[in-house]
Amino acid sequence: VPIVSTRCGGPEDYVRKAQNGILCKFNADDIAKAIKSILHDGSLRKTLAVSARQTVENEYNFPCFKK
Repeated sequence: VPIVSTRCGGPEDYVRKAQNGILCKFNADDIAKAIKSILHDGSLRKTLAVSARQTVENEYNFPCFKK
Protein backbone atom coordinates (compact mmCIF):
# COMPACT_ATOMS: atom_id res chain seq x y z
CA VAL A 1 0.00 0.00 0.00
CA PRO A 2 1.13 3.58 -0.45
CA ILE A 3 2.51 5.19 2.69
CA VAL A 4 1.40 8.48 4.20
CA SER A 5 3.38 9.48 7.27
CA THR A 6 4.62 12.50 9.14
CA ARG A 7 8.21 13.48 9.72
CA CYS A 8 8.45 12.27 13.30
CA GLY A 9 11.89 10.76 13.64
CA GLY A 10 11.75 7.38 11.94
CA PRO A 11 9.67 7.19 8.77
CA GLU A 12 12.10 9.54 7.02
CA ASP A 13 14.55 6.63 6.97
CA TYR A 14 12.39 4.52 4.67
CA VAL A 15 9.67 6.71 3.15
CA ARG A 16 11.05 8.39 0.06
CA LYS A 17 9.06 11.38 -1.10
CA ALA A 18 7.08 10.69 -4.29
CA GLN A 19 8.82 7.33 -4.67
CA ASN A 20 7.18 4.97 -2.19
CA GLY A 21 5.08 7.31 -0.09
CA ILE A 22 4.31 10.80 1.02
CA LEU A 23 5.84 12.53 4.02
CA CYS A 24 3.80 15.41 5.31
CA LYS A 25 3.68 17.93 8.11
CA PHE A 26 2.17 16.90 11.42
CA ASN A 27 -1.21 18.53 10.91
CA ALA A 28 -4.59 17.25 9.84
CA ASP A 29 -4.84 19.38 6.70
CA ASP A 30 -1.52 18.19 5.29
CA ILE A 31 -2.26 14.55 6.11
CA ALA A 32 -5.72 14.80 4.52
CA LYS A 33 -4.24 16.44 1.41
CA ALA A 34 -1.74 13.58 1.02
CA ILE A 35 -4.43 10.92 1.45
CA LYS A 36 -6.74 12.67 -1.02
CA SER A 37 -3.97 12.88 -3.61
CA ILE A 38 -3.50 9.11 -3.41
CA LEU A 39 -7.23 8.38 -3.45
CA HIS A 40 -7.90 10.56 -6.49
CA ASP A 41 -4.84 9.62 -8.58
CA GLY A 42 -4.86 5.93 -9.47
CA SER A 43 -1.52 6.12 -11.25
CA LEU A 44 0.16 7.72 -8.23
CA ARG A 45 -1.49 5.17 -5.92
CA LYS A 46 -0.20 2.23 -7.98
CA THR A 47 3.30 3.69 -8.37
CA LEU A 48 3.65 4.35 -4.64
CA ALA A 49 2.23 0.94 -3.69
CA VAL A 50 4.51 -1.02 -6.04
CA SER A 51 7.55 0.95 -4.95
CA ALA A 52 6.66 0.58 -1.26
CA ARG A 53 6.58 -3.19 -1.64
CA GLN A 54 9.85 -3.18 -3.58
CA THR A 55 11.46 -1.11 -0.82
CA VAL A 56 10.43 -3.64 1.81
CA GLU A 57 11.48 -6.64 -0.27
CA ASN A 58 14.84 -5.14 -1.25
CA GLU A 59 15.87 -3.42 1.97
CA TYR A 60 13.97 -4.80 4.95
CA ASN A 61 13.24 -8.46 4.20
CA PHE A 62 14.99 -11.54 5.51
CA PRO A 63 16.99 -13.27 2.73
CA CYS A 64 15.04 -16.51 3.18
CA PHE A 65 11.81 -14.77 2.17
CA LYS A 66 13.16 -13.23 -1.01
CA LYS A 67 11.94 -14.68 -4.28
